[in-house]
Amino acid sequence: MYNVNVEKTEDSKILLKITVSKDVVSNAFKQHYEVVRKEAEVPGFRKGKAPADLLKQKFENKIYDEVLKSLVSEYYINALREKQINPVEHPQLSVKKFADGDELIFTAEFGVKPQVKIESYKGLCVNKKTIEVKKEEIDKAIEYLRQTKAEFSPILEIRPAKEGDFLVVDYTSYVDSKLIEKKENVLLSTKDTAFPKEFIDQLLGANVGEERQVKINLPAKFGNNQLAGKPASFSVKIKEIKKRTLPLLDDEFTKDLGFDSIDKMREAVNQDLKRQKEYQANGDMERQIIEQLLKKASVQVPENILKQQTDSLIQDAKNRFKAAAAEGQKISKVDDETLTKRLKREAERQLKIFFILDKIAEEQNIVVSDKEVDERINIMAAQAKQKPSDLKKKFAEKNIILQLKSQMKDEKTMDFLLKKADVK
Repeated sequence: MYNVNVEKTEDSKILLKITVSKDVVSNAFKQHYEVVRKEAEVPGFRKGKAPADLLKQKFENKIYDEVLKSLVSEYYINALREKQINPVEHPQLSVKKFADGDELIFTAEFGVKPQVKIESYKGLCVNKKTIEVKKEEIDKAIEYLRQTKAEFSPILEIRPAKEGDFLVVDYTSYVDSKLIEKKENVLLSTKDTAFPKEFIDQLLGANVGEERQVKINLPAKFGNNQLAGKPASFSVKIKEIKKRTLPLLDDEFTKDLGFDSIDKMREAVNQDLKRQKEYQANGDMERQIIEQLLKKASVQVPENILKQQTDSLIQDAKNRFKAAAAEGQKISKVDDETLTKRLKREAERQLKIFFILDKIAEEQNIVVSDKEVDERINIMAAQAKQKPSDLKKKFAEKNIILQLKSQMKDEKTMDFLLKKADVK
């Protein structure tokens, strides 16, 4: 039916020469013509009754393309399965011979995984940070919870604004007499705020209902590059002066957060901080393992794959620069040559890590099942408050499922290496 010849054209590149027999090609043409005959509407003939020679004249080019596409796809995949080859890029296809009544000969050239040579990867020595949560850290976390539950209420006495107050204001801002921004009911802290101190200082002493003219120089790192550092004027109306009241650290506060007592709340905070530190410690150990694997392993990343990854990183970087500039953020300019050199090094590092972990996974029979992928998607859907079926469909449309499966395999491989590591 078909024949496959495998040839290595260069390091980590394969050329398949695939020959499909005349009988297979002829049958494919007959099947496609039969489908067209049943469905085609040809003037002067009832549906399905048009003669074969007329159908061939009218639909020959269309059927030729469909048969070729179908056969190339089918027998390329069959050849990969038969020879147990896993490409790491899309093939470059070239049709050498094809016609109805004749054989199909085509070639497919593509990159495959490079050879990875690695010394022993079991028992790698890594240092784990001590997991210890101090009383001050728990106190700080609980204080943050109190801040999130703070209430703001108007001050009862009639007096001007002073440091420590919270002001509700309306303001309009101008640069070069041009309106830049208009905001209403903005809550400002007079102590810890994103607004410059010189801005806040000019509001201290103001009474409710008073309107003040504030002049400052916008910060050099102002979000909009065109306005950064320029003199600006603000018309600010004080609508309310408020104070912030933090909840008491009592049973009512803890029950509002879902805990029976202060002790149980402190223990829950302690466990949460421990989990965070454990996650950070594991991330640090994984980085240590990666650095050791890069030193121990020998892997030559193919130039064509390296170029693809580098180009992808460059495009991502340029998209981020463009988006940041559109939002008015100040971006340090990097020339194309410097950017390419920097991202080529990063691309090579990423690919080496990928191939090394893939090699270890292969040797240790580490795989990720479709069921495991579905379970991960279910968790992600719950976190995003979406239906799992909707999220899976979205991932499939964007070709994300294979990326997710690869990521999960890397995670399982790292778990294996951590379990086999000599942890100090």
